[in-house]
Formats: sequence, structure tokens, C-alpha cells
Amino acid sequence: MPSENTKKYRVAAVGPRELLSGLESLGVVVYHATTTKSAQEKMEIIIQETVSDKDPFAIMLVVENLLQGLSEDAYQKISKNPLPALLSIPDLNSSDDTGLAKLRDMTTRAIGSDIFSS
Repeated sequence: MPSENTKKYRVAAVGPRELLSGLESLGVVVYHATTTKSAQEKMEIIIQETVSDKDPFAIMLVVENLLQGLSEDAYQKISKNPLPALLSIPDLNSSDDTGLAKLRDMTTRAIGSDIFSS
């Protein structure tokens, strides 16, 4: 039985409603966004709610093609906090390497070497 001090965390998803609406039945809070700009605005709202401890989110799922359009600075700003954890989810047109390409670029910039090359 949870104590009174137990904090409840939520899960958010950002992307097209038609792609994510099924997640609502699992308790995921869906933020409708079809452009990178609107997705960035929704992600900032999610982060503010988490940082303010109002109704914190533990996980933020974002459709890959919306994450791809973010500038490196915007991506760093959104992913700098420990919570919510930022996870990309594929859309219907995503390639298999979209998430890996972003991670490869970030690590190459950080350490100066591509540690993912084969």
C-alpha cells in the first residue's frame, strides 16, 4: 500500500493524435502535435509541469520525425533534466536508424569520436 508521501508520476506522449490516441486507454497523457514547433511547445509544457512538481512526468514519448526537426540547442534544453526521460517512438514513416543517428551525432560531438561505428 503506497504511503502518503509516495509521488505519482505520469507518462506523456507528443505527436499526431491519430497515431497516439490508443495510448490514452493506458493512462498516457497525449499532447497533439504535428509540427516540430508545436511538439517543442508541448515538450516545454511537460517539462514545466515536471520541474514545478505540479503533476510530474517520468517519461516523455515523442514521435521520431518531430524530434528530428529540433535544433541541437533545443534538443539539449529539452533533454537536460533527469525527468522526464525523453524517449523517441517511431512513426509510420520512420527509418530504423533515426534514433541511433541522433545519438551518434550527440556522442561524436561530446567525445570527438564515433563510438557506434562498426
